[in-house]
Amino acid sequence: MTCSSRCWNPLVLALAGTFVAPQGRPVGPAPLDPPPPQYASWWQEAQACTGRRASMRSTHFWTALGFLNYPSETGLWSAPHDIYVLTVDRLDRNVVIHEMVHDLLQRGDHDSSCFTELDVG
Repeated sequence: MTCSSRCWNPLVLALAGTFVAPQGRPVGPAPLDPPPPQYASWWQEAQACTGRRASMRSTHFWTALGFLNYPSETGLWSAPHDIYVLTVDRLDRNVVIHEMVHDLLQRGDHDSSCFTELDVG
């Protein structure tokens, strides 16, 4: 018996799903656990600016190879508590704090003055 495309399509789709997510979603996400040590002080900076208090442990940090349909994006916050950063930018203070502000405020807009005050616009 020969295998037609029907034999491998489900496998290809299953594997593709591990690397590609819906539009705007991370490509190739991998957990960043534990987060790098400097994240704790960056979290404190974000908390001080936003006036919000929350345990950083409730936030899940991820690295990603990119973001589907957003090739110039370096980070992404996803409610309620997921932060994705490009693997190459995982130690970039501006990228990480920017997403931390989103997480603490629980919104995706950029209306908060914290983005400019922390110079993470």
